[in-house]
Amino acid sequence: MRLGSFTPAQVTANSNTDLTRTNSASTPNQNDRVNYGCDQDHPPIPTPHCLQQFEAVVARKTEPKEGDTTEREKHKEVLKRLRAWREWQISSRISRIKMLLKRPWDEISHRKLPRHKEIINMVLHFYPPRAKIKIFVCDFGLDRFEKQEVSLSTVVQYLHTKPEWADVRWIHAPVNIGLVQSSLEDLFLKDRRNESVSHTKCASWPYTQVETLSSYKREDVKDMQDVYQIVNEYQTDPNLSKVRNELDINPLEDISKELEKDITWRARHWGLPVTHWSLSLTDLQRQLSNAPTEIIDIDFSSHAKAEVEKQALSSCRLYHSAHLVKSAFRCFHSSYGFLLTMSGPTGIDYIDKSLPERLEQPVETVMSDEDSSLVGLIVALFAKSGSSTWHKRTVDWFLIYLITEVVAKPNNLRQGCNAPSLEKAYQNVVQSLKDKRYADFKRKESIKVVRQYLACIDELTTMSTILSRAKGVLQNLNKQMNGMEDEQMDKTENEPPDNPEGESSQARIDWAEKRVEDSERKTIELLDDLKTALSAATNNILKLFQVRSIEQNERAVIADSQNQAIVIFTGVTIVFLSLSFFTSYFGMNLQGIAGTSRTEAYFWKLCGSIGICGILALTLYVFRRNMAQRLSHRADMSPV
Repeated sequence: MRLGSFTPAQVTANSNTDLTRTNSASTPNQNDRVNYGCDQDHPPIPTPHCLQQFEAVVARKTEPKEGDTTEREKHKEVLKRLRAWREWQISSRISRIKMLLKRPWDEISHRKLPRHKEIINMVLHFYPPRAKIKIFVCDFGLDRFEKQEVSLSTVVQYLHTKPEWADVRWIHAPVNIGLVQSSLEDLFLKDRRNESVSHTKCASWPYTQVETLSSYKREDVKDMQDVYQIVNEYQTDPNLSKVRNELDINPLEDISKELEKDITWRARHWGLPVTHWSLSLTDLQRQLSNAPTEIIDIDFSSHAKAEVEKQALSSCRLYHSAHLVKSAFRCFHSSYGFLLTMSGPTGIDYIDKSLPERLEQPVETVMSDEDSSLVGLIVALFAKSGSSTWHKRTVDWFLIYLITEVVAKPNNLRQGCNAPSLEKAYQNVVQSLKDKRYADFKRKESIKVVRQYLACIDELTTMSTILSRAKGVLQNLNKQMNGMEDEQMDKTENEPPDNPEGESSQARIDWAEKRVEDSERKTIELLDDLKTALSAATNNILKLFQVRSIEQNERAVIADSQNQAIVIFTGVTIVFLSLSFFTSYFGMNLQGIAGTSRTEAYFWKLCGSIGICGILALTLYVFRRNMAQRLSHRADMSPV
């Protein structure tokens, strides 16, 4: 049985009035037509053919879409005040005095915690409730396409039904690995675990997972980390305790009963409480230094502790504000034409000259933009034709098309290579680091260069690992395809493709394998080159350290001999100065102090007090730095 064929008893039509439809059979009114791309007259081109049809690529309008950032800026202002409050809380008394002297009005106004409602709204902006997550439901049929944007609260009803005319229903949820994703997977695979794949007698393929890279604005990643850390760091603060309690009142509000039941059971199985943070903290992007996404970490809070530092890639002008993160793209499919995909919150998947502007777009805008997001590209590619251009109108073909597009990102092909690719950008970074390896030794600067070397090595190592795993996924798909072809050869007649001129699954896999192998080869070459340069740079720095050590030893010997002479001279001076004073005093033949009625005792009280005060003042001045450090250390150790 072909994957796209089914009976009405197996799948029922799903009627919904909130539809976005493109149907070539019945031409829609011009006013009702939905623009899926940046330019309707120049629709997007499949990625493998972008450079072959360069004129068509250039003709498209590819400026980043503008979105309303007013709400985001309002919450960023609240976060700024919250950071100022935290800085005040962790500062010592001496630091607080310095802050007040430096910025008196700023610190007085910002040292207070923002209002309760402001903090709640800010948290829900950065970590929205699960029921409000926007999910794409796309139906592909012959010359027909429908897209619905539904919330997680109603997605369950779309997992098992689709219209009769649809060959494939694709549901994409921007949900990272965690409680919600596992529950959606469980509900999708319900009663489907023993379905057979087309042309084979074996059970449905296990889920396909690919680890991918995306670009986010570094400031946004840092904002999300700070929101979680500040709200959860101060457990004893009564105001923040009220915030946490209110967030946890009903974290599964508006979620369907079926999904709520599965999440509750799974949380109990994992030993986790059902709270706002246990559900939504998975939105926090994984750093390149985090564990591979194949390793499921139940303690999601560990991701929030990774420091968001400038990556080596940020030294490239185009990527200055970008931050590379990794996420898992998971695919689950059914032999009756259903495909469920899940990944982390949408980032920038394609690189072009407008990358800094694209990083400023709101998340809801990015997901629908085919020049920024993979999901938006797939929707725009088949918005007018549906499944009519597919080589085979099956979920298998669409899954392979999607996977090959996923492993090829992030790339700069979509806009005709008008910006440096990741490999080219890292090549420039590596060359810049190599130019610094024989520079003269500078205090702190030389150590900084070594740290940049190590950071770049870590990033390239992660990229190489991701590409290696992607190549393994493609090789596995290739074996699956060959197994299907061998199964077909045993049949008396081969099932012809639905569209002989369409791009076959094998062609897509071959193209993706070449892309991944080429990227992996370049990354490994850069990594080896950088490690060799680091070894040379380290040896150079060690030699410079040795030279500096010899020089410092020589200076220490000279200084030691000088110090000994000074110590002897000082000792002699102190002894003979005292003897001279007392000899002069006792050698005077006087009866008291002439010209005054004051006694000699009065003289010693006055001059002795002045002398002692002078000695104390001189001692405090000489040892002022040591005393300030000790006082600061004691203030830091004392509870605020």
